[in-house]
Parts: sequence; structure tokens; C-alpha cells
Amino acid sequence: MSLTVEPLRLRRRHHQVLRLLWPTESLSRRDLQRRLDVHPNLIGDDISHLLKHRLVSEGESMINGRGRPGIPLRIDASARHLIGLAIGPGGVQLSKVNLLGQPMGPPTLFNSPNPRTLIQRTAALLRESIDSDTLAIGASTTGLVDPAAKMLLSSSATPDAFSISLAPIYDAAGETPMIVQNDMHALAARWLLGEGAATHEDVLLVLLEDGRMGGAMLINGSPNQGCAIGANEIGHMRFPVHTPVCFCRHEGCLERIFSSEQLAMTDPGANRSLAEAMADGGAQSPAAAAILGHLCNGLANATNFVRPHRLIITGSFVESPAFFDRLQSGIQPLLLAGLSDRMKIERWSLPTLTFSEVAAWVALVDLLNIGV
Repeated sequence: MSLTVEPLRLRRRHHQVLRLLWPTESLSRRDLQRRLDVHPNLIGDDISHLLKHRLVSEGESMINGRGRPGIPLRIDASARHLIGLAIGPGGVQLSKVNLLGQPMGPPTLFNSPNPRTLIQRTAALLRESIDSDTLAIGASTTGLVDPAAKMLLSSSATPDAFSISLAPIYDAAGETPMIVQNDMHALAARWLLGEGAATHEDVLLVLLEDGRMGGAMLINGSPNQGCAIGANEIGHMRFPVHTPVCFCRHEGCLERIFSSEQLAMTDPGANRSLAEAMADGGAQSPAAAAILGHLCNGLANATNFVRPHRLIITGSFVESPAFFDRLQSGIQPLLLAGLSDRMKIERWSLPTLTFSEVAAWVALVDLLNIGV
């Protein structure tokens, strides 16, 4: 049976200690005291608090010169956990991860096409999953979310309804801290801790999938939430192109253009997926080349507007060198004069993680108090 613990309250220096130890640093109290330049008694109190709440653990004492042996401290990856909750089209995933961001078992998932049933079932699942070892909850959802109003304003998860209340999920969380973010902010949190923790640059992170596209902006190294945590809704940049109607109830959205469905409409005899048509960068298909042209325009427009130091593109499509090269060469001439020389276009191989595991990293970034 899990131990009952007091509500966790962390001060600024607690977060600093966790950042110094994360993910696998092993430091003594003396090491931490020197790095943070504070009185030894204060560090002692901080460590006692973190040990009490099982966020850090002690290792075997180390003999290091004269004086008392140092006792190494490290992040405790076995005691407490974070819950990741991902709401997407037609269903929900829930995962538990430890304080190193590692999954503690396979995700729980269910499908529910009815948006109101989806929210109620999500709340029930969350209520069943929380226990006294749950430290915090990171929740992500596609589309536009307003955490202050506890509303999902528009989302591919609820295509037939706008303004769905998330209050049942907040109620299910109870006293457990919960952070709700757009799914691309969750991905930006994962990139920040795994790839870009040392950067202080402005970054535009873009996810490309078949019929699904999203963006997140990192300003001075920290994800920027934007208005009502809308991220950069790059997938809903619209072009004068006839497409299937998007869940936002418009035609011409870039994520509807960049889809196998659009390829089938514009090249009905091809009988292949967008991934197959783009494997060679769309070189053998005029319809695929046209789709790629719109994508290059959309990404260039977003880049010209944001003017980041780095445009980082991820998703299954950029695993193809031919596609990425065509994409890169298509964007470059469309950039503002001077911007193309100072901005890097890079690809990020997406880690093998479920959406709910990525969502948990939102809570992890908050625990380490890094910018999200």
C-alpha cells in the first residue's frame, strides 16, 4: 500500500536542487551548497524536505579527502510518479512515468467518439489512476485550450463541438497539481529537456504527420504559451485550395492539404499514401509536388513571421532524407533577405514515446521549473 504523504510545496531552491540532479547527476550536500552558494544549513533543510517527500534518495557514502564522507544524492526514480494524460482524436491515453521521464508500464487507452463522453470517461480514468505516490499530472490536448476557463475551445478530439468544459477532469485531479497544455507545448517540453536544455535561442518546432500538423514557439529557450495556449496553430494556416473541410470548419487548412486524403483528391489514379509519394521528395508526382509547395510556403510564412534562430521539424516524414532535402531547399528561397543566412533548418528524430508519456513531461518541466 502506498504511503500517505503531505501536500508537496516546493520553494525556488528545491527546484534548483532538482535541476542540478536531473537526470542522473549524483551530488553531495557540499557539492550542492557550493554550486548554489548558500549556507550549508539551508541546503540541509532543503534536502531533508526533498528526502521526506521522496523526490531524491541517498546513495552510499563517498570518501572524498579529509572530513566526513559525502553522501551522494540523486533523483529518486522509484518512489513517486507523474501522470501523463493525452486527449486526441477519438480517444485518450494515460501513462505513469518516473521522475526521470521513463514509463512505468504500458499506457492505458480507450476510444470514445462522443466528446462529452470522452471528457467524462477521461475524468473517471484519472480518478482511478491517482494515488498517494502521484506527484503531478501533465495533460495535453490537440487544438486550442484555455486553462484559466477550464475549456477546450476547439480540437480535433472534439470535431463536432466547440467549447467543451474540462471541469470534470480538473475535479478528478482534486488536490494533485495538474498542468493542461496544447499537445505541441508538451512536445516542446520534451524537446527542451532532452535536446535543447542549454539553448537560449528562439526556436520554431514543427510536427509533420499525415493530416496532422502543429507548431510550438520557444522564446529565449522557453516554450511560449501564446494566447489561450494556442501554440502556433500552423496547421490552420489557410490557402485558396479546395480540400476536405477541417474540424475548424474551414477548407484550405495546411494540415488538410498535407494529407493522403488531399493527394487522393488531386491524383486519384496514384493509389498511394502521402508518405509513399513523399519518400522521394514528391519528385515523381505533380500532385505531391504541389502539396509540398504549399507546405514550403506555409513553413516559410511562419518562419518569416516568428524569425527564429532555428526551425526544427520533426515527425515521420522528415526521416526521409530526400523529403527533408526538398523541404529545406523549398523553404530557403522564400525566407526574408538576411533571415536565411542566420537561421538553421534542422530535423529532430522524434523519440519513441506515446502521446501520454510526452504529456507527462509537461509536469516534469514544471517540477524542474524550466520555463513552461
